[in-house]
Amino acid sequence: MPSQNKEDSIEKEVGYCEKLVKIVEEMLVMPNLPTAKEKLNLLKETMEDTKVEYKTKDTSFFGYKTHIAMTPERKICVATVTSADVM
Repeated sequence: MPSQNKEDSIEKEVGYCEKLVKIVEEMLVMPNLPTAKEKLNLLKETMEDTKVEYKTKDTSFFGYKTHIAMTPERKICVATVTSADVM
């Protein structure tokens, strides 16, 4: 197993995770165990989420957005919350 990251650095943590994923995928037994496979996929998704910096029509984004409509007097008349992938 790779040495665990002990620094407060997202880049080093992602690097550690990439090494860990590679080792686990190379093992013959681990990827075939449903629980291990599920955890491995979750780790891969989390690592992928760290790479998304800007939301576009072609990229995913985790989170929510608030939309409001205001009168000319700046009174809120409508408010709604959507997932962040809504354009």
